Amino acid sequence: VVTLGPREYEERRVAAGNINKLLGEINVQILGELEDEVELFVVDEFARAARSYIQAGVPKGVRLVVRPRAEDDAAVAAASILARSRYLEEMDRLSEAVGFELPRGATHVIGAARRLVRERGEEALKDAAKIHFATTEKVLGGAGSRRGS
Repeated sequence: VVTLGPREYEERRVAAGNINKLLGEINVQILGELEDEVELFVVDEFARAARSYIQAGVPKGVRLVVRPRAEDDAAVAAASILARSRYLEEMDRLSEAVGFELPRGATHVIGAARRLVRERGEEALKDAAKIHFATTEKVLGGAGSRRGS
């Protein structure tokens, strides 16, 4: 499982140009690590151009399958479960780091993010959240500060 903290995620997303290209890069990274052990690499179609983001990084002898609802494949389903487990572990770690429980998912995040900004400043938000969503503007506008970086 590849884990990106919020700052690394943001740096890599910006460098890649968009989230879908970043997902493609991460898939290529994983494939590179498993290259000698893989003949078939099945990926969920996270974007129409998903195949184009990954294809160039596929080694000879490895067949790439990109399709919607790839979780029907047992290996993809297992990877999804492992990723969810890592996500929950990381959310627990981030919650401990900020001193209060951070909500999972998109519900109730504005209040928690405003609390974080109020208690620790805008920089702390970059260590605990993806900042490229419109929610960040709502949080910073509602926290009485401006997004300056």
